[in-house]
Formats: sequence, C-alpha cells, structure tokens
Amino acid sequence: MKHLNGSNDYGDEEIHEIKTHYSSDFNESVIYEWKTFRTYLLTQKKTGKLISQREVCVKLVKDSMLKNIYPQLSLAAEIFLIAPISTAAVERDFFTMNRVLTKLRNRLIIEHLDQLIRISIEGEEVLNEEMKKEIINHWKNVKPRRLAV
Repeated sequence: MKHLNGSNDYGDEEIHEIKTHYSSDFNESVIYEWKTFRTYLLTQKKTGKLISQREVCVKLVKDSMLKNIYPQLSLAAEIFLIAPISTAAVERDFFTMNRVLTKLRNRLIIEHLDQLIRISIEGEEVLNEEMKKEIINHWKNVKPRRLAV
C-alpha cells in the first residue's frame, strides 16, 4: 500500500487479472468497485491512516458496511486471505498423510487420520519408553486387535 499513488490506473491491471482468473466469481462490477475503493484508499492515505494490504483485506471482510458496499472486492479479499503463499506446506501435509495412511491403516476414519497427522507433524520426535508402553497398553485395552503387539 505504500506505493499507492494518485494515478487513475493504480491497481487496474491487477483487478483485471483477478477478474479474468476468477471469471466465474467476478463480473464487471468488481472494476467499478475497485475504482471507488481506490478513492477511499487515497483519502485514507491523505489523512495518514493508510494500512497494509492484509489489514485492508481484513477490514473488507469483517466490516459489514464495507462488505455491503464492495461485495465483490470483499470476496477478492477473502480469496487473498485464505490463499497459501506457497504450496510447500500443502505438499508437506500430503506427504505426511501418505506416510500415515498406509496399506495397514487404510480404514482410518477422518478424525483418527487427522489426529495421527497432527501427532506426526507437531508431536515429539522421540517418545520415551514409558510413553510408548502407556500408549501400547491403552490401545491393547480399548478393543481386541487383529495384530498382536
């Protein structure tokens, strides 16, 4: 937002790209909303209240008045806020899921799969022997297993 200037075409190219890329979600009104919103941002800059792009997007999503005035820009802001910056985290999570969901564990319900993935990602790297025995004993007592531990 620090590059916001008084030019009449600031951000137009980006809005056209968003409209083209998400053509099923946006129509021509997103361009008109942007032109009006750009004026709002320029007045904010003149009063010294200019905020970051992320803060502008959060404001567009949370402020019900702005959301009603700029519905398409609010949708664009929601997309911007939830889109991952890179695919590394997603790829890492899928790799972890493939490690957890093996041929022996192919009947896990989603809840258990989620818990095992969270343990794999966030848990301790090495469990001490006492914790291992406690976990094994817990699962032995829950219900009979087909495989002996």
